[in-house]
Amino acid sequence: MESKGIRLAENLIEEFPLPLDYQEINVKDFLELFDFKIASIETGTFNDRLLSFIDIVETFSLYKLLVFVNIKNYFSNAEMVEIYKYCAYKKVKLLIIEGIKQSELLEYEKKLRINEDFTDELLYN
Repeated sequence: MESKGIRLAENLIEEFPLPLDYQEINVKDFLELFDFKIASIETGTFNDRLLSFIDIVETFSLYKLLVFVNIKNYFSNAEMVEIYKYCAYKKVKLLIIEGIKQSELLEYEKKLRINEDFTDELLYN
């Protein structure tokens, strides 16, 4: 997509008899330029919208890491495992920050527990 954008810019420069120059932009800048909105993310369940958001992040390489705070308040353990699987499949990295202590370690989860003394403990499944 970026090479098509560069070709378009070069073609425009060739068509106009003015000394034009351009700056390359990434996909995120291009989408912001035209104020694109993705309709599917506004409909469906919260889970469907989250998975659509993950698709968008993966497709356009928008972020290197997604950070969610207290997301487990909105999803069951089974739904969280499905979200983890989906992110693993899409190669989207997650950081989940929770304020509550949960003893159960879910599939695909690695936990770093930090106590009030800032002592950390790494838990694996």
